[in-house]
Amino acid sequence: MSRIPAKCIYCGGGPTTKEHIFGRWMRKYVRTFSPTSVHCTSIVKDHKTNAGAAVGWRPRLNRNGAPHSHQLKIACRPCNNGWMGNFQEEAKAILPPIMNGTWPRLSRHSMASLARWATMVTMCIEFAHTETVAATLDERTYLREQLNAPPNWQVYLALYKGVRHAGSFWHRAALFEEPINKNSGAPNMQATTIHVGHCFFHVLSAPVDLLPNASDFEKTLGMRQIWPIPASEPQATRYFTDAGANRVATKFFADHGVPTAPHLGMQSAPAAWLPYGRDWVHPDEGSL
Repeated sequence: MSRIPAKCIYCGGGPTTKEHIFGRWMRKYVRTFSPTSVHCTSIVKDHKTNAGAAVGWRPRLNRNGAPHSHQLKIACRPCNNGWMGNFQEEAKAILPPIMNGTWPRLSRHSMASLARWATMVTMCIEFAHTETVAATLDERTYLREQLNAPPNWQVYLALYKGVRHAGSFWHRAALFEEPINKNSGAPNMQATTIHVGHCFFHVLSAPVDLLPNASDFEKTLGMRQIWPIPASEPQATRYFTDAGANRVATKFFADHGVPTAPHLGMQSAPAAWLPYGRDWVHPDEGSL
C-alpha cells in the first residue's frame, strides 16, 4: 500500500492539504471513458531477462471517480497557493483551445509554461503509488526554485481523437542500474502520458544517458517536443487514435527492453493494453 508523505514533497513543509492533481477548471474540457480509476503494475526483477512478477494493488487512486478528478494530500498550502497555483493559471490561459482540438501558435514562453505544468502534474501523479516515484527531491526542488522543468526531463505534446484514454493518465517507472551506479532501489526513469480533452502530454525523465534524442523521438512517434524548448515553433500534429497514444506511452520502455503491459510481455497482456489499429485519424473523421 502506498504511503502518502506527511510533509510537502516539494519544500518539506507542512501541513499538507488535499488538492486536485489537475485543476478543477479542466473538468468542462475533459470527457472520461470510464467513471472509475484502476491502477495495476508489473515489477520486473531483471529488465534483461524479463524475469519478475505481475503485481496488482489498491493505492489511493484505485477508486470510483475519473482520474482527472482525484485529489492527493502531498503539497503544503504555500506551494499549492503559490508557484503551483501560478502554473495552473498559466496552463489555463494556453490549454483550452488545445484541449478542444485546435493547435495554437506556441511561443517559447507558452512551451515553457505547458512543460512545467506537465512536469508538476507528473511529479504529483507519482505519489498515487510511492514505489513508482522516479523524480528525485533535487528535481522537485529544481522545479520549485527555477520554475522550469529540470534539464533531464523531456515533454512532448500531441492532439488526440481517441476514446479509451480520454481523461486518463499512464505512469510507468523503472530502475536501470546501467550506465549509472546502483542507487537506493528507487526508480530512476519514468514515462507518463497525460490525456486532457483532445490532446495529450508525454513526459520522460531519466539519467541523461538513458534519454532518447528528443528530435528523433518526436519524429518517430509524430509528437511535438516542447521541452527542452526546440529551435523552431512546433506545428500541429495529426490526431492520434488510441492505438497511436498507446505506442507513444510504451515506446520509451519498449526501447529499453522493459515489458510494457501488466503481465510482463505483450503476448500475455489483456487486449486493452495492446497496440491496436492505426495510429492517426483524419481531422474530418468523427467529431470533436
